Amino acid sequence: MKSKIFLIIYIILAAALAYWAYPIIKERYFNQSEEAEKSDSYEIDLDEIKEMKNIQKEDEEEEEESEKESGEYGESEFLEVDNEDCENNCVEFTEESDLRYCRQVCGLTPPEKENGNSCENLTGLEKDYCLKDLAIAKKNFNVCRQIKDKNIRETCQNRITEELLE
Repeated sequence: MKSKIFLIIYIILAAALAYWAYPIIKERYFNQSEEAEKSDSYEIDLDEIKEMKNIQKEDEEEEEESEKESGEYGESEFLEVDNEDCENNCVEFTEESDLRYCRQVCGLTPPEKENGNSCENLTGLEKDYCLKDLAIAKKNFNVCRQIKDKNIRETCQNRITEELLE
């Protein structure tokens, strides 16, 4: 008699558990059509981001190869700028040229108005600043490749990536 009561209680509990778990299992594992639609849009965004990163990596690799072949490797840095400097708005830099460079590297300087292709007449850091602003305006990684200073070039590429993601 006791074993029959335990068997009946066991069957009732198993049925209650199945009744409760069935909708959850069905929703998670058997309702793929809605989930597929939601995940497709998400995958497209991830694919676009991956594609942009691959393009940027290819551009950097091509740039390094061309610079090595020409014997002119533009990995120069005017100053070393850390994240701390950027967080402090470059207050440690007292000289005007150093302060301007730090702000350009940190992206604290708004882009100047597009001056067409007048960057050809400039030299040194002024040309790099002009090319960075031009590349951001055109959203073109190829213009960033012309920048000689490593930090300004990285800032240019990061800024264009941000613009494309927005």
